[in-house]
Formats: sequence, structure tokens, C-alpha cells
Amino acid sequence: MSTAEQYPTVEQNWPRMYIEFADVYDRFADREWRDSPVYSAIDEIVDELGGQVIAEIGSGTGRSTLELAKYARFVVGIEPEAAMWRIASKNIERAGLTNVALVQGSADHMPLSPRSVDVAVCVMSVAFDTMQHAAERLPEIYRTVKRGGSIVVVGLPPLWYAGELAEVVLGESRTTPEDGEGRQSEVLSKLGFMHHDIDATQTFDSVEDAVAAYGFIFGRNAIQHLIENNMSSIRWRFRISYLDV
Repeated sequence: MSTAEQYPTVEQNWPRMYIEFADVYDRFADREWRDSPVYSAIDEIVDELGGQVIAEIGSGTGRSTLELAKYARFVVGIEPEAAMWRIASKNIERAGLTNVALVQGSADHMPLSPRSVDVAVCVMSVAFDTMQHAAERLPEIYRTVKRGGSIVVVGLPPLWYAGELAEVVLGESRTTPEDGEGRQSEVLSKLGFMHHDIDATQTFDSVEDAVAAYGFIFGRNAIQHLIENNMSSIRWRFRISYLDV
């Protein structure tokens, strides 16, 4: 029988994941975001994305960008990490999309003109877990969004880090030491954001596929659980927070 010890993992070291293992992250994100109901929900929340220009902040390897491009007139994907950006470029080219542009930048410095986009979207990318972080990042986002536009932040509600396996990964508390999910929800609520929660399922091709992506990211407890329970899908709950500008 397979054991967790034989599989590699970064044990939730996200900076290392983004820089050294962008290809693994890409597999994880592809299974998480492809045809996800999160994007149709965003479309409804902002009263239809069709005809609108979106800035996606922290676009990663472009998997979320691909989904947004199904709805929007044009998407500008903004990503600071070169390794992620390179994979995103290949994914966009492979998809043959003509309504997407990728640029290097971040929430702190968006290479966009003032009032140049209709909607700014952050999908599991920008932390607003303290008022200081929000004060550092939101002014730059406000600068680029047209009046009458929207800011949308997709994150996780409290207790949903790692999805349905939160207790396996984190223990009974289902909460990281920083409680980034709870703190971000509180900060955005104080800033006037409304929110809508939606469930989605991340489906892998096999248990081995789940172990190689989800398990690689979330660690040996997750790997062992996936193997013992023959799991190839993970249920998630996402929190879509939104604010009209």
C-alpha cells in the first residue's frame, strides 16, 4: 500500500510553490478553476461581464484568466512571478484567445492607466487580511477601475482553507495560525464589501493526480487521506466579495 512518505510535498510553502513549482500549481489551478461555477456567479454579481474589460490581479498561470475570458470582452492578466507568467503565456497561446493580454505587475503597482477597466478581479491572489494591507493595495485598484465599475475578491470563507480537508490538513480548528480567511472576511466587510458563498468541486483525473497536485501542496496528512479514502475530488467553498466603485 502506498504511504504519504514516498510522495514529495512543499507542505503549504506557497512562496516556494509559486517560484519553484509553478508547473504543479498550474495542474492544481486547472482542476480548480476549469468550468467552475465561481465565474458564472461573478458574471451575475457584476450584472454580466460581456462587453466589459477586466483586470485580473494575480493571474497566476492563467487558468482563472481563461475562465474570465469566456465572459468578458477583454481580460488583462497581471502577475508578478516570472515563472507563473511564462506558463500563463503558454496556456493563453495554446487556447488561441485573442481577448487576453498578460502583463507583469502586482496589486501594489498595476501597469494600467487610470479608469481603464470596468472590473478588477482577484482570485485567490491578493491578501486583504489586515486593514494595513487593504490600505496599501486598494487605492491602486481603485485608480484603475472606472466609476460605476466593480472590485471582486474571490477567497475562502473561515474554516475552508484546503477545502473539505481543512480538518485533515489543519486539525480540529480548521484554521491556520494567521486565520487569513477569517481576517480577510472581516476586513472586507468593514470596507463595505458584500459577499456570496458558492460551493464547487475540484476534480482530478485519478487519486495519483490528486496526490501529485493537491497533496503536493497541502502535505503528507492530505496525501495519506487521499490514498486511504481513494479520493480524486475535493469540495471547496469560495467567498466572492464585491464592491461597486
